[in-house]
Amino acid sequence: MTLIDLLNFVLGLAYFITGFVIMLQFFQYRELSELKIVNNLWLLGMFGLLLGVSLWLQFFLPFLPPEAVQAEYVMLLQVLAGAAAYALFYFYGARLLRITNPRYRRWQATSFFLVILWLAIFMLAAVYYQDRQEWLRSSMAWANYLLGLPGVLLVALAFSSQLHQFRHEAEPFLNHCLHGAIACLAVYAAITMVRIPYTPLGEFFFGDQTANLVDILLQVLLALCGLVLSCFILRIMQIFDLENCRKLEDAQRKQAILQERLRIGRDLHDGVIQSIYGTGLQIEQALRKLDPASPAAASLVCSLQDMDRVIEDIRGYIMKLSPMQEETGGPTRALQSLFTEFTRRSGIPADVKFIGRLDGAVEADVFHHLYHVLKEALANITRHARAGTVEAMIEVRPGELHCTLRDDGIGLPRIFPLGGYGLRNIRDRVACLGGEVKWSSEPKKGTELRIRLPLGVRNHAIADSG
Repeated sequence: MTLIDLLNFVLGLAYFITGFVIMLQFFQYRELSELKIVNNLWLLGMFGLLLGVSLWLQFFLPFLPPEAVQAEYVMLLQVLAGAAAYALFYFYGARLLRITNPRYRRWQATSFFLVILWLAIFMLAAVYYQDRQEWLRSSMAWANYLLGLPGVLLVALAFSSQLHQFRHEAEPFLNHCLHGAIACLAVYAAITMVRIPYTPLGEFFFGDQTANLVDILLQVLLALCGLVLSCFILRIMQIFDLENCRKLEDAQRKQAILQERLRIGRDLHDGVIQSIYGTGLQIEQALRKLDPASPAAASLVCSLQDMDRVIEDIRGYIMKLSPMQEETGGPTRALQSLFTEFTRRSGIPADVKFIGRLDGAVEADVFHHLYHVLKEALANITRHARAGTVEAMIEVRPGELHCTLRDDGIGLPRIFPLGGYGLRNIRDRVACLGGEVKWSSEPKKGTELRIRLPLGVRNHAIADSG
């Protein structure tokens, strides 16, 4: 038994265990994981299993008599298992590249072409070589050259395309493992390119007796590189466990948020709403003592109506609904009602114009935050601006929504504090949607609020604070 035989046995064991673990991970996480690397992971697992079997068969070959028929069958199985493993490895790299970047979708077709080409060489070599063992060794070399080497390069490229996702989803040590696997694949490809025995390059290196020592050294390096690659791939598979733990933590966090929202809902219903009801009853008692035609009675009636709307809004928050949107038939009518109600309450004429179709173009969470941003801005105008008119323009552009709110009031002070609760809410709501908000003002010439929000993207909005 030589050192190469021992390394083949250990390497075959490493590949087989790696393939077995990958298959277990695939069947466990194929329906749960959102990582692209899990797609067609069974191809990588089958590669490990078949290559492990091929290396084990190569290990047992020296123990069989060279002239025995069993030796030829074992060698044939070893060649077919190795060629199938290399083909699956190439196919996995092509599929992973296609999923990551559609530009590489044509690479998948090349795998079928290379397999057909190898089968043609395999059959032609059977006619060309008189010695069957020489035929099988030649076929294995061509499998290594046509399928194994391109597969290694393709998987290295496919793993490189996953670096961005690993950088965001995985711990740093897993990202380092992916870098290590890519480096091992590159070194493996370089060594394989040098030691292919049935190419002019291989004949140049191994044409004399001295080159045999180089060949042995290169085989040892290949085996060690394969062992390190197996270790890196096994460590990379831990990303699925990490992803599963993070999903569990997210589920627990969402459950905690849900429980907290239920508690707040109960407190709002049993505390705030009941207090408003009590205040409303007191106002109704006061109304009975006033002349129904008096201005004071009319003002109290308006206050009661406002309190009813506040109660409905609070109930909407409790039910996690966006107030006004469902009741008024969509975002456009909801915003029109908001400005109409602002004019009724404040006495300030307000006009809102729409450019482009708002209904159907704005996601529910984007509209929810936009609605409350405008509501807060209008409340600030009522309290501080001393404005005579208010104008708003809402424009829907490809991928963006632009909103401008302008008044002709006294303007903002020179030292403009952004730390106020209302203004901070406006800034936070826009920021959580990935948008931008800007204020511009001149003394006695009014204030302009400009908002830009992205559309058509998944927004990670913060929980609504009311």
